[in-house]
Amino acid sequence: MNKRTYFGGVALVCGAILGAAALNAQDAGNAPAMSPEEQAMMEKWMEYATPGAHHEHLAKKVGTWDLEISHWMAPGAPPETSVATAEISMILGDRYLLEHVQGTTMGMPFEGFGVTGYDNALKVYQNIWIDNFGTGMMTGDAKIVGDDKMEGWSELIDPMTGGPMKMHSVGTDMGDDKFMFEMFTVMPDGSEIADETVAIIDAEGNFVVVAEDVDVSED
Repeated sequence: MNKRTYFGGVALVCGAILGAAALNAQDAGNAPAMSPEEQAMMEKWMEYATPGAHHEHLAKKVGTWDLEISHWMAPGAPPETSVATAEISMILGDRYLLEHVQGTTMGMPFEGFGVTGYDNALKVYQNIWIDNFGTGMMTGDAKIVGDDKMEGWSELIDPMTGGPMKMHSVGTDMGDDKFMFEMFTVMPDGSEIADETVAIIDAEGNFVVVAEDVDVSED
């Protein structure tokens, strides 16, 4: 059995479970009465599968955005700057936010995709990022901090060591169709070094972020 067949089988099983629950809910008149256990299981699945307030929060970022990016190759080095465009939409019945970013980085074409969702069971935001500058995936989770920030922690493989590289990110809602995303590399000693700052502006806006390489580790 190859991997394609295996993963397809998993998808079919999951789809059959959810489909059966939906059919039972819609056609209860023709279906045998469910036991209390079956009813509880169906309710849990429906609760898990139904988008809520956290998904509505993600949907606020839907649209076309211009990106102004500052990236530091090393501590103390001047930032590399570039521009890009992000198309952001909600997919799969408003359950997940899909980002498609295109631009240039270090003079080379750049393209990446991100998916962010909120897991109703785990009570946490989850995300995955892939782009044409690597063959791996960066995965992580995030939480809302206050009214205007989302703070996250992610991991990807460091090709130089073959081990995990940890990243800390902070997204800040600046108001008036402006948003800033900052990412920091977490060093082995726990300190954090600025890696990237992205000023995200509405296509009709004009928002510029000026940032410097900074160590943000706590004393």
